[in-house]
Amino acid sequence: MANKRFKTFYRATFTFLFGVLAVVGTDAQEPAAVPAADAHTIVTVLPKGNENVPRIQASNLNVKVDGKAAAVSSLTHFDHTQNNLQLLLLIDDSARSSLGLYLKEMSSFLTSLPPNVLVGVAYIQNGGVHFVQPFTPDHAAAASTLHAPASPSGANADPYFALTDLAKRWPSAAPGFRHEVVMISNGVSSYSGLRYDPDNPYVTNATSQAQKAGIVVYSIYYKDRGFAQRLGAAINSGQNYLIQMSEATGGELYYEGFENPVSMAPFFSQISRNLENQYELSLAVPTRVKDGLQSLKVKLNAPNAKLNSASDVFIGETLEKAAVR
Repeated sequence: MANKRFKTFYRATFTFLFGVLAVVGTDAQEPAAVPAADAHTIVTVLPKGNENVPRIQASNLNVKVDGKAAAVSSLTHFDHTQNNLQLLLLIDDSARSSLGLYLKEMSSFLTSLPPNVLVGVAYIQNGGVHFVQPFTPDHAAAASTLHAPASPSGANADPYFALTDLAKRWPSAAPGFRHEVVMISNGVSSYSGLRYDPDNPYVTNATSQAQKAGIVVYSIYYKDRGFAQRLGAAINSGQNYLIQMSEATGGELYYEGFENPVSMAPFFSQISRNLENQYELSLAVPTRVKDGLQSLKVKLNAPNAKLNSASDVFIGETLEKAAVR
């Protein structure tokens, strides 16, 4: 939080993760204090090699929002209990039926999470998100709802429609919850042709909506049943879209070349490790930064460590999230 001796006022901001208002004071000669709230985002810190995961401090970070220096108000590490996490396993229901061979690994991932994590299971169907298990601390119950894909080829319409739908309808939770998704999909944007377009409006809109809602997306590439999945252009575009969207939200894509993975267990293990090494980064944003999504650059100054963060942070009031239908 800005020190009282600062003459610069920080604007009022609201974030989906923590809608907590604070006050920035002024010198006695200044007018009444301007209300302000920190902007919040999730960052993940991991070692560059096989070293132990380092613990970092706010002093290790340099942050810019919209190209302007932003003060780090606080940096809070999430402990191993992860009692403020909602994690959704989101599966493309038109993926190849062979995805059923990985259900045991998916189940093991869900049941291995710390007991306080709220987990949900949903399927991408007709461009929307169908919850088969709302968020629950009963991981075994959530795992029991997993099933092999059941929809015909192309029934997903477009996975980015589903992400947009999810971002707008994420089930409500107490303030302070992290929202994270593990999405299994081929990543192909069905309405945009087979070739990769970095400005694809459906992908960029889904990414923006996820950033605005503070959702971190991890994705696992898996082919669907369609003819297009035998074409290199479709595979390339799908994987590039997943990389683009995941990294922009602070997540990652996991894949094994152009084929389906031999096992997803290593991917789930890495995702679990990421979840255990996340921080809430709170920022004081200068007045001259406008409302809306603004570019975010976080530089980590620490040996043998790397940092993942969203590429944009939302400044201003977000829309209320409707309950899942």
